[in-house]
Amino acid sequence: FSEISVSNTIIVNDIGLKALNIKELKSYLKGEIMRWPNQKAVEVVLPSSKHSGSEIMARELFGTSMRDVKRYWLSLVFQGRAEAPTFLSSNQEIISYVRKNEGTIGVLINFEANELIIEVTDN
Repeated sequence: FSEISVSNTIIVNDIGLKALNIKELKSYLKGEIMRWPNQKAVEVVLPSSKHSGSEIMARELFGTSMRDVKRYWLSLVFQGRAEAPTFLSSNQEIISYVRKNEGTIGVLINFEANELIIEVTDN
């Protein structure tokens, strides 16, 4: 992962944390950690290829293309190591999904929000 930029906003719903550091964020978004501290299952929600900012998200958070992000997740799912993330085509769909599903972490692109946001720290 590269550094989180202003073009990415991380939102969550009932995960038992007030903040994440970059390393933790990376672990959750890559499916390396499957449960939150409150023992709820982690569900990742990412912009789909139809989302205008999907390539920005893939480059800034995963250091690769959206195509490679999908391949990475497909590999994890077929190995039985993770549940597939939910890919949605707009920020509004992502916000709506996260609001309705506890334990979710979603990535919004070029969006300013004032609720559901988790602080991401450098350490």
